[in-house]
Amino acid sequence: MEDYLFKSKAIKSKSISYSIGGKDEIGGQIDSRGIDIIVYIANDATDDGIIFINEPTLKENISKKVDLFRDKSDTYAAYINIGGGASSMGKGIFKDTAKVGLMLGLGGRDLSSLSTIDVPLAYPRLAVYYNGWGVRLGVDYIKTLAGKWSGLIDGDLFLYPGSKNGLFYESKILLIWTNNSQLRIMAGYKITYGKYPFGSHWQIVPPQLPTLPPGLPMIDIQVSW
Repeated sequence: MEDYLFKSKAIKSKSISYSIGGKDEIGGQIDSRGIDIIVYIANDATDDGIIFINEPTLKENISKKVDLFRDKSDTYAAYINIGGGASSMGKGIFKDTAKVGLMLGLGGRDLSSLSTIDVPLAYPRLAVYYNGWGVRLGVDYIKTLAGKWSGLIDGDLFLYPGSKNGLFYESKILLIWTNNSQLRIMAGYKITYGKYPFGSHWQIVPPQLPTLPPGLPMIDIQVSW
């Protein structure tokens, strides 16, 4: 497909090397027949001058890729990783779940400070329109518990440099039941803290409502098709 698109001038560049991929870049979690098919296709592509990187360990695959990258590229504008990327970003939970983002609020400088929604969850996400920009950092940890059950713990930090109300933190803990790819139910709690226009405030979500029993969790039902 890539060769066809390149020859048709639909794309301007094409790959210079392939690897098996999969867990640890050595085809982990792929059965032997699948690996045989990948190796056959990759070896066939070497006839066009494409390099097939197929070392026995993740460390050796990384070394080969680094050598190839240094040999083929003296200058570059960006490095793009697609997929789990153990050979690009290393192994571990933080490689899969760390979040870093730059938030930009365009056209919001003229908003009145009296128009803010000073409640947890809403204010940290809308503050970017009043400050112009912000940074969001976070990490998630997901672990399978048993069968269809798993758990999630996360933390998110919102920073708005230059603002008097520029620090917000949120953390949630969830119990997750996944029936299949189309149905998932989550239940748990979120703790929030922030510096709002009225002062510092922390809160557990969902809050205690007078008409409901205490301690009820928030519930999220996700359906896809």
